[in-house]
Parts: sequence; structure tokens; C-alpha cells
Amino acid sequence: MKRLDHPERFEQALAGHLPGEALSPYDRRVLVSTLVGRCMTDREIAEHTKWTDYTVVRIREHLGLESVHPAPDVPESVGADKIPCLLCSQITAVTAESARHGMCPECAPVMAQTRATVRRHRVLAGIRARTG
Repeated sequence: MKRLDHPERFEQALAGHLPGEALSPYDRRVLVSTLVGRCMTDREIAEHTKWTDYTVVRIREHLGLESVHPAPDVPESVGADKIPCLLCSQITAVTAESARHGMCPECAPVMAQTRATVRRHRVLAGIRARTG
């Protein structure tokens, strides 16, 4: 993997203190990939980076990444302070993380690892297809 062009700027943009426009094209792609990996939706990434939705979608699609969909609404029967995990259906307390991705603390890291593996396989498949 290539090194970041401007690591200090990247860290500031990742923290939301610097607009994404201040980054190089490569660093922008890494930023979008990182934020998608954190289960942020296109709209959340656009707000975080001060970009338009179109710019986020264009970069994400260029990278071959799937969009992240917002967590489903909390069912009224479960209550406002708990939601069922999307993977194991275990009832879990609503936190900032579980509300964003809809999973319990045990399933979220598993899903993140699975997504990273799928992305690696897609990249490798694309490289193999281009090199014949």
C-alpha cells in the first residue's frame, strides 16, 4: 500500500477538522475508504468532509466499495433504548455505534473483518482480470 501524501492533513480530515478538499486525490480515496469502513453513510461522509453527496459517491464507486445504508428504525415493541442485532438478533442497548450499524458489540468486529476481506478479494480479482 502506498504511503499517504500528507499524513498530518489526513489525520485532521479524518477527525473532521479539515475539509477533504485539502487532501491529495490519493489521500481522499483513502479517507473515503476509511470512513466507509467505519460504517458511515454517504451523507455522513459528505457532512464530515464538507463534500457533496455526488463527490462521495463518485469516489466510493471508483474504489468499488458498497454504500452503507442507515440502520433500520428501532421497532416500537423492543423499546427506544434497545435494538435487535442485524446478525444474531440479540437485543442490545442503543449506543452511538450500535445505532449506526445496527449490530451488537460482538457482531460488529466480525462484520468489519468480513467487509475488509470482501474488499481485498474484489481488489485482487480486479487486478487478476486486468493482468490476464
